[in-house]
Order: sequence, then structure tokens, then C-alpha cells
Amino acid sequence: MFLLFALFCYQLLAKTNSQSYCTQSGVDQTFICSREINQSLTIPCGSSGDPTRNFTYTIIRPFEGSIETIQTVSFLTLNLQTRDQMASISCTIDGRIEANYKINVTIPPYSIKFGSSPDVYVSGPIRLSCPIEGNPRPHFVWHRYNDIDRSKELSLPTELEFDVNSLNKTWTIQNWQEYMNGFYTCCAENYLGQHCYINGATFRLFAKICDGSTDTDGYIKTASNELTYPIKSTISITCIAFNAVHNQPPNWFFKSFYETRPTRIPTLKPGPSYSIRYRYDDRKCLWNSTLIISNFSVSLAGSYYCSYGLNKVHSLDIDLQACHKLSSENISLTVSPTQRAVGENGSLLVLSCMVNSTPHDAPPVWCKLNDNEDCEIINSTSNGRKNCSWISTVEILVSDWTIGQYQCSHLDVVRQVEVTATKRKSPSSSLAIGAVSLIAAIIIIVIIMTAVTALLRCYKATRYARTKEPPYEGFQWDAFLSYHTEAEEFVIRHIKQVLEERGYKIFWHHSDFIGGKTITDNINDAVNESRKVIFVFTRNFVNSEYCMMELHSTLDRLQRTRTRCMIPIALEDETTVPIELKSTVTYWPVLTEEEMNTEKLICLIGSSIRNKLQEKK
Repeated sequence: MFLLFALFCYQLLAKTNSQSYCTQSGVDQTFICSREINQSLTIPCGSSGDPTRNFTYTIIRPFEGSIETIQTVSFLTLNLQTRDQMASISCTIDGRIEANYKINVTIPPYSIKFGSSPDVYVSGPIRLSCPIEGNPRPHFVWHRYNDIDRSKELSLPTELEFDVNSLNKTWTIQNWQEYMNGFYTCCAENYLGQHCYINGATFRLFAKICDGSTDTDGYIKTASNELTYPIKSTISITCIAFNAVHNQPPNWFFKSFYETRPTRIPTLKPGPSYSIRYRYDDRKCLWNSTLIISNFSVSLAGSYYCSYGLNKVHSLDIDLQACHKLSSENISLTVSPTQRAVGENGSLLVLSCMVNSTPHDAPPVWCKLNDNEDCEIINSTSNGRKNCSWISTVEILVSDWTIGQYQCSHLDVVRQVEVTATKRKSPSSSLAIGAVSLIAAIIIIVIIMTAVTALLRCYKATRYARTKEPPYEGFQWDAFLSYHTEAEEFVIRHIKQVLEERGYKIFWHHSDFIGGKTITDNINDAVNESRKVIFVFTRNFVNSEYCMMELHSTLDRLQRTRTRCMIPIALEDETTVPIELKSTVTYWPVLTEEEMNTEKLICLIGSSIRNKLQEKK
């Protein structure tokens, strides 16, 4: 009983303490509590209460955007800090709000910025703000000192005298003159105290005339000092203007090699191929303007002009590199071997295709003619274009399934080479006789391991090749796209839009799944009603239940129909290919967006169903 009585007395004392700093608002019955910073403030929970019950206080601090909840059996006591300014406190007992408080922390003037500001050379309007805060809001007084040792205070310019002694801590002057030069600082005062900014950061202001009265000059250059660039590259052109007017940045113009008059490039919205950055140096009266050209092409090659001042113009001619201007009629394509390549069964043949004097960015493509006179694209490696030339090679494991006609094509130029096989020679009798020796035993083991490896490679390489192309009848769609959402942007831009522009009918799960059907039925219908299924493998493909459901449904169709209904694309690297596919189907590695070959994709799909059926009619 004594403990309860003592707690009750403490609560009564705390209420009396809080009432001396808190007043109740007549609008919403909220208590407004005001006290100086670093002082304690006790918050009671309502006018009465049971001291044996738990109180819950919720504190919302808008300045730091935080919410804090405190449970206590007594009153809440705060040591007021800057973060408690305008805080809202509500007290609840058993979920019922007993009282609401609003905290007003009174603070003497204090600095919100430290250190010295650099010299400011003013060439136009100037706006200064006193870096002092306080509550209640203090009155601000500005001071000006001589610009040598700050020992002598000078009078303020007449343009400022009517605006500096007020609650407004910011002042602006439109036309800065030389007689206004000096060190400027400020003081602030409220009823809690005074604070001056003399020994802290100051503003040293000097007049700098950048009105174009002196001769304006400058230059223009590219970042790399080059004047020819490959297609799809990004080019940066910089224009420098000295003694320039601060509110007159340089203007950019463009004229292609086939036009007679230049066209201005808009500053605010320069277009999808351009972006413009400006920077002005007040101290040097210097404009630095940079024009960035993205995805460089033939239409963007030409003369670029930078104009400023009075009739001051500089220009540069930016052109494509030489090979991009070559004509397709000059292409030279050769294959090695030239007409026929002969190899033993199980051996590895390398076919090479070289293209010279080509303007095209894609390497030549290798494919194999099948019984239906369709050319099936096969994986090849290229050296990267050098001196307007491409070299593309393909490795062939010679077997009964890989012999036949191979074709290398680039644009409209085509060359063919025939691959034939000879029987592997039998081991010599001397080797069979010497098999009892250790050396002969090692040789036999190596031969056996090589044969097993060759058979496995041959089996993997030809397992999918023994299938046939699916027919064109009986399908509603040309292709169904299977991918994880992380590859959706790549699929839309490089596959869906490209194929639909060429007349292919694409099954798109966002719009073509039928409502009311189960997801399993929708996936099975999409796989079986599409002539081809294009898979885009990324790292999270195998982690998606629905992606793997689409893969298993397609593998079931492949085993059932024995048709080449899959086009697997590994977007990142070979580790993204599901294990179910690595020993079944050869995948197409596309490590970057630039390696996505549209012509190769269309060759893998074949003609669209609509075009093929019209040809038969």
C-alpha cells in the first residue's frame, strides 16, 4: 500500500510539473508543451489513472521521420533535443487514447553549416542565405567587412539596407557591382540568445563582368580526338566558349553530308539520339557544353556545329569508319576447304569461312542442309571483325549423321562445302603383337578412352539432329516464348517485336492464356499449338515452377513427335542451361545483346505458317 501511495504522489507531482509547460488547445483538446532544448519534460497519461496499469506512449518525430513506442508504469520523461521539435505524443491505456501532446522545443540560434566558403566571382544575380536556425525564428542582421583582413566593418550597399534586418534570412540582388565587393556574414537573435557567423563560413564576393563586351572565343573537339567511329558507338563532343555571357549557352546544330542547311538540336528535348550537358564557370566566364551522340549510325554522320557569341561558330565532321560505307556488291566470301572436306569417322574437321570488304556487323553463318532442303543453323565461332573482315569457323565430329552439305552465308553471298567420311584404319599387326608390353597396354587404354569420348560426343551432338522439322499444318502459332521475368525486356526487344514485324504469329502468355483454364492446361496448349518453342535461359529459369513446367511439356512433345520443336538460347552463360537439356539439345549461347543474331533466329524458326501455306496454295 505504501508503494502504491508513493507512486500516486509521483504521478501527481509529474502532472503538476507538466501543466506548468503545457497548455490545452481548444480545437482538438491536444496539449501544446513548450520548453527549452536540453531540459526535461514529463508527460502524464491523462488527468487520472490507475498507477498499477501499463501505459503506452507513441512518439512521432517528423524531423527525422521516426516512430518510437515506449511502455512504462509511470509517466514519460524526455530530455528535449532538436529531433523532438514538433513531435506528436499519444498515450493509450488498454488500446484507448487518453491524451495527445505536441512538443515545441525552443532553441537559441545555432549554425547549420561550418567551414569557410570559397571566393565567389559574381557575374549576374546573387542570392545568399544565412546558415543559422533557431526557434522561435530569429531576426537576421547582415554585416560587411573589407576584403583584406576583415578588420573594418563597411556599410552595406543601399540595395540591401531595406531587406536585411528582418525575419527573412535570404536576400537577393539582381545586378552585382564592383563597389559591393567584400566579406559578408550574418548574425541571428531570438529571446533565448544571439549567434553570429563571423568566425565561421563567410561569403567573399567579387564582381566579374561576363556581358560579352570582350571578344568571345573557344573551340570544339571530341573526347577521343577521333573523327571516324564504328556504328552503334557513343560519341562525346565538347564545345568550350570563353568570355561568354552567363545566360547565353552555346547552341548545337547538325547537317548530314547529304543536306545543304544545318538543323538546330533542341536544348531541352534533344531527341533519342542526343543528350546535352551544360556547365558555366562564373569565375572564368566560361561555358562548357557537351553533346553526347548515342547509337551512332549513317543518319547521324555529318557536320556538327557549336555556335555562341556574335557569329562565333566551330564545327567538326563526324563520319562512320571506312568499312561501314562499303557496298554489299564488293563482298568476297571464301570457304576452306573449298569444295570437299574428307575425314575419318570419329575425327574432328574444322571448316573456315572468310568474308572480306563487308559493311555488315554480323559474322557469316554456318548451317547444314537436311533432307527437306532446310538449312539448320549450327554453332560457330568468329574472330570479331578486323579490317572489315570476318572469319567464322565450325568444328564437325565426322560420323554417318554429320556428313553432308554445309553452307556458309553472309548477306546474299553463299558458299558450300561437302563433308564426307572414310573408314577408320585398323591397328597394325605389330601393335597387336606387342600388346603384352606395358607400352602397348597404355596405348590400347588411351584408344579405348578416346573412342568412348568420341562416341559420347557424337551421341550428344547428333541426338537432336536425328529429329526432323515439325510440319506447318496443325499449328495455330509460329512460336511460344518461354522465359523468366528477369529476361522479359530482352525477349520483347530482340525476339517478340522482331518476329512480329516479320509476320510471325507469336504466342504471348500475357494476352493469349485463356482465363478459367488451369495454368497446366494453358501451358500444354501453348506448347502443342505452337510450331516452335523458344527458350531463353537465365539464372533464375530453373527456380521457376512454371518455367520448368513449360520445359518438361516441350521435352515430352520432343520425345513423342521426334521433331525439332525447341530453340534453346543461353542468355548469360552455359550454367543457365537446365541439366535436362545439356545432354539432349545443342543450345545457342548469347552472352550479350550484341550477339543476338536476328537472321540466325529466323533461320532456326523457318518460314511463318501463313507464308508456307500460301506458297503451297
